[in-house]
Amino acid sequence: MPAGAGPNTGSDGVLVVVDRSAHNSYEFWQLRQQAGAWITSWGTIQDLRGSGFQSGASSTAAGASRLGGVIRVAELANGSISHALVMSSDSACKQLFRAPAVKTDGESERPDCTPQGARLQLDPSIDVGTLPGITAGERVLAKALQDYGIYLIDKGGAPISISFELARDATSAQSPGAVYQAAGLPWDYYDLPHIPWGRLRVLASWDGQ
Repeated sequence: MPAGAGPNTGSDGVLVVVDRSAHNSYEFWQLRQQAGAWITSWGTIQDLRGSGFQSGASSTAAGASRLGGVIRVAELANGSISHALVMSSDSACKQLFRAPAVKTDGESERPDCTPQGARLQLDPSIDVGTLPGITAGERVLAKALQDYGIYLIDKGGAPISISFELARDATSAQSPGAVYQAAGLPWDYYDLPHIPWGRLRVLASWDGQ
């Protein structure tokens, strides 16, 4: 384990360690230290040269890498995200999933549930730069949702929960770090209210076709 490494706060206790020389990421869920040893409830090794999804052991319900799709601090600072995002949702379908997901932990039996593995897109006809009140961070996120979309990979306790990197200077949920605050994202559970979530749509296939 690298010196100074530690999981994010909260019940998930997530940590991803990247080993570039071995082309692997080591991904943990509910990681904690106990009597001087590292203990995890679940973990896996992902090949950085692979698809980002694998059957068998994984640290997300859909079999997706926990590294893929995370919004990085540097991306927000640079004002550009050039990849698809990932999310969890309380409306993930029970038992039903679709490629590229290989499994699911969804529990929703609503007729409008969304299967894990689905890729969603914000309506690309929207001019996100003109949305009233939109912050710099929301604008970057909305553009990525239009250009690359977002995959549903886990069940969660909210309609939409998006994965962000924990900033090194974060001190609490109310102080997520200078880059996030400068982008207008003032705390961990900011609900991104200026993005028109009602214009999010499920694509017909995982590859966007």
